[in-house]
Amino acid sequence: MQRRRRLTDSGRRAEGRSGLSLELEGAHRPPQRNAEEVARYIAQIAAEMMRLASAAQLDLLAYLLAMAQTEADATARASAHSQRD
Repeated sequence: MQRRRRLTDSGRRAEGRSGLSLELEGAHRPPQRNAEEVARYIAQIAAEMMRLASAAQLDLLAYLLAMAQTEADATARASAHSQRD
């Protein structure tokens, strides 16, 4: 039986297919300001997820997350550069 991810009434827990509850940390609320900050946030979160995937020996997923981190870092740098011009 597959379960869909859902938030509880408090909005603090998500439940996946495995039935495991994941605590959503308030510190990980995405910035809403500009492209550079959002890209840096995405790079940070992708790096954390990559470490989790690697620890669980999910090699392809870890690789894809590393690519996402690299792209987000490049996007943040490009955005920072274009804002200075």
